[in-house]
Amino acid sequence: MKQRRIFFLHPKIKCEEDVRKYIKINEKNLGFEFVWDEANPDYLFVSECFYTIQNYEKLFFNKRYTEAIKIFFSGECIEPDLNLFDYSVVFNKNLKCEDRIGRIPLVLFYFDKIDLGNQTVLSKKDLENKKYFCNFIYSNANAHPKRDELFHVVSKYKKVDSLGKHLNNTNNPYPRESENWKENSIKLKSGYKFSISAENAMFQGYTSEKIMTSFLSRSIPIYWGNPLVDLEFNSKAFINAGNFDVEEELLEFIKRIDNDNNLWLEMINEPWQTKEQIERSKIEYDDYKRYIQNIFLQSKIDAKRCGEGTFPSIYTDWCNNRRQTKNTAVIKKMSHFLREIKL
Repeated sequence: MKQRRIFFLHPKIKCEEDVRKYIKINEKNLGFEFVWDEANPDYLFVSECFYTIQNYEKLFFNKRYTEAIKIFFSGECIEPDLNLFDYSVVFNKNLKCEDRIGRIPLVLFYFDKIDLGNQTVLSKKDLENKKYFCNFIYSNANAHPKRDELFHVVSKYKKVDSLGKHLNNTNNPYPRESENWKENSIKLKSGYKFSISAENAMFQGYTSEKIMTSFLSRSIPIYWGNPLVDLEFNSKAFINAGNFDVEEELLEFIKRIDNDNNLWLEMINEPWQTKEQIERSKIEYDDYKRYIQNIFLQSKIDAKRCGEGTFPSIYTDWCNNRRQTKNTAVIKKMSHFLREIKL
């Protein structure tokens, strides 16, 4: 069986099996197998940690990785630099560049084993088991200010239990760093009528697992983040805080649902996705699989997409040296070149 030597710049991805789970592909069905090779990979996956862990930057620009096909694969809402990466998997639905851009298929990517459209119908008896009002589970204190603002706004009505490290006001037995934090998040949310499901950023197309863990716990999401979230999920199944310009109007809407059992049950029993959205999700997942497969089914020579030559090299050199306080060598090199061509 043919081999594809791979390496992934991500602190939690340490072997071939980790890559298979992360990118949702079993390459052996395609006639080749991944081989973990940090020293000389043919394909270098790069996560958003490239921008946050200095050693990853250093590794990326290491000469031994120069010839590798570079694939930017981020779980966060950040656009790729196609001067540096041959391919990129993104959240943005509108970003296109022939076969170089693929989109993360949201629902099936985060929870590929759930049966969409077949959720259990809750009754008034089930509602009686919802002992608590609303939760807020976050560890990142550096998110968009709107997330904390949403916590404080909803808290004006009733106490919101902050179960994570950030703004913690109660005990949380399942820290964000735990191995099964998604499953634990669902367990924690299951006793609540509402869950604040806010992203760390506002970004078109970026809907993470936060709204899904709320749906799966049968807690109504109070969502903020993706302005296009209504394209992904049934707008009748959650409270979209982004649709309220005045906080008093949002609070009144939450109060009305909280104080009317029939309204709460009506919203919680709405399908998470409409039939059309389910079909789009499946098509998107198939598109994603074809996109990933295409990268590896080509020869390495044919898979190359980044430009090579004068300005691509200057740009790469500039990126490689930008961490230094004074980029003297790069500046001189670029200034000399620009004088040469009289720009």
